[in-house]
Amino acid sequence: MTRRPFPLPIPPELTAYILDFQWDLDRLHALDLPVVHLPVADLAHHLDLPFWAYDGRPFQVTPHEVAANPTTYHAQYNRTLAADLRQPLDAHE
Repeated sequence: MTRRPFPLPIPPELTAYILDFQWDLDRLHALDLPVVHLPVADLAHHLDLPFWAYDGRPFQVTPHEVAANPTTYHAQYNRTLAADLRQPLDAHE
């Protein structure tokens, strides 16, 4: 992983979820790491957190808002539909 400071100020409601450095996804996916299966319900609260950008500003919109308004948030909606589901979610404890 490439350890550099995260380039944006992280909103308080996201500090428990966003690491303070950027990582190299190719290197991360190449690691032989354990896979933990979780019920989707365990991650449902993430859908109400403003992880995504809107109108060029980061941390403005939640996944639930994107799902409810795909026309308004078309860039994030299209990005979600194009996600590579072959890779597991990257998470930390």
